[in-house]
Amino acid sequence: EVASRRGAPVAIEVLTAASPGPERGRPGEAVTLVPLFLLPGGHVRSDVPAIARAWRRRGPVQLLPFLGSWPAWQAALAEEVAHLRRGTGPAADPLLLHHPVAGHLAARYLEHLENVTGARCRPTAYTAGPEDAIGMSGHQPLLPLALASSRLTEGRSPSPGPPLLAREGCREAVLDLLEALP
Repeated sequence: EVASRRGAPVAIEVLTAASPGPERGRPGEAVTLVPLFLLPGGHVRSDVPAIARAWRRRGPVQLLPFLGSWPAWQAALAEEVAHLRRGTGPAADPLLLHHPVAGHLAARYLEHLENVTGARCRPTAYTAGPEDAIGMSGHQPLLPLALASSRLTEGRSPSPGPPLLAREGCREAVLDLLEALP
């Protein structure tokens, strides 16, 4: 859909692919690398720069900051949290569930995200149910901090709900942001 909206080719490189490699246009052609990650974890700090280095061997690369750091995305996420809150009442404090991240940068980012969205950020291990991982009572609305289905959104009880791209407001926000890129 982004390719259609932009009228330009779009490729996705999946980090879990069996043999990741530079999947870019013709040699010498400039590309823009947009990391569709929501947290400043290991993929953002290590894998994305490695991909950019590999791609630069074939031509110029513009590397953008990870999606989760974009103020417009954070505003869209805050709106989704407000939507959850409206559906459950003001006493319910939404929880943004995320995979565990380490380091001072991640801690500062999560604190910032709590301030921007008004939700509490809580790590949850892939192997634990949300109640075990975060010690919640089960009545807070949950919002998985994941764009697509993953171990964070699938096969859990209680279900944290659909990933962000399956939520109309978040999906449209991502598409609008990617369409507007230069």
